[in-house]
Amino acid sequence: MIDSVITCDQLLGVSFLDTMPSLAEVDKQIIKLREEIKTAKQSLKRNVQNAVALKKHSYGMKRKLEDICPENPEKKETMSEGFSGIS
Repeated sequence: MIDSVITCDQLLGVSFLDTMPSLAEVDKQIIKLREEIKTAKQSLKRNVQNAVALKKHSYGMKRKLEDICPENPEKKETMSEGFSGIS
């Protein structure tokens, strides 16, 4: 008779366990989140590399314009209007 008595704590424990996701579901979520983090890191790295390359290109174009037109600053200004980011 004592074995058949279920306490309130046991009932709460069972219902709590029923609402928790299984370990397989948690593992799937962890794997999915790790993949999302990996993708975001790759995207950020690519964006940083693109920004560095763009800055390097703009700097090179600026130097080329200065080399081509050192004595004609007004000509340099008209030529550089077509290039954004060069000042």
